[in-house]
Amino acid sequence: SNKELLQLLPAQQQPEQTAEQPPSQASCQFLQRRRGVRVQQQQQPPVLQQFSSILPPGWKPKKPSRRSQQRKAKRKRWKELTADERRDRFILNEATTKLSKYKREQEELFGFCANPNLPLWKNKIDYINQLTIDQINAEPSNLTCHNYCDELAPPPGTKRLLGKGLKYCVKYPVPTNDINLSLSRFENDVLRRIVTFLGQEDDDNYIPELYIKSGWPFKQVDDEIENALSKFRAEVERNQRQYRRQQSTNLTPLQWRLLKDFKKNDYYTVIEADKNLGACILRLSTYTERGIKEHLGNTSVYKRLSVEEMRGRMQS
Repeated sequence: SNKELLQLLPAQQQPEQTAEQPPSQASCQFLQRRRGVRVQQQQQPPVLQQFSSILPPGWKPKKPSRRSQQRKAKRKRWKELTADERRDRFILNEATTKLSKYKREQEELFGFCANPNLPLWKNKIDYINQLTIDQINAEPSNLTCHNYCDELAPPPGTKRLLGKGLKYCVKYPVPTNDINLSLSRFENDVLRRIVTFLGQEDDDNYIPELYIKSGWPFKQVDDEIENALSKFRAEVERNQRQYRRQQSTNLTPLQWRLLKDFKKNDYYTVIEADKNLGACILRLSTYTERGIKEHLGNTSVYKRLSVEEMRGRMQS
């Protein structure tokens, strides 16, 4: 046997006997993986048990919020999807986002976005249902607008806007009056009258046209008067805050945009037609040219003067 052969060999030729060391756990797991055996990981003790000596008695971990649980569930569902399902869902989300953006732009531009899957009569009913009572009552029945633009047509929605008339009262979403300016002017007027007429007898010889109002800021006169003015200001501001809220307007988003564009644009001009026939829109250059030729160029009504004649008539 092997033991007998080792005893027969000389002491110099005998190999040194070493104590057999058991293999480590990592090497065993490595060998098991090479052989295709599934290795079960050793369960580590929970984190709370490791720090139980530090944590106060009765301490419990905070329950995750509902939103964090929803995000975790969403990530889990997303990982379970295949590549094709992920691609289809990504394309669907992109299409939904673009459609929502287009619908929002149309609503900001025209105030309503029609559904192409519904018939025309159904879209009309939906448009009327989303209008407020003020918008329905404020819409005039006889819209009149004359378009004299020969080259570039006016933007869409111009006829419906100008057909309301140039004297149409626009209802703003929020009141635009500056109450601070009015109150400051009122307080200055009160102080000026007190400084001017305090201690004088009231007579009937006061003529308002003889007095020119100045912008001089008058100083405080009496504490009682100042307290009364302060209380009056506070009461007016409190009453104004009740009505300074967002309210419905009588113009659509498209009409508000047209108003801003017409204020900044010098290409068009809007004038009132004769005999109350409505508003007219035309090019500014056309309006200036026809005004010079047809009115100022009419020799039966107007006469062109020289520089000397003009100066002589101005001196006389």
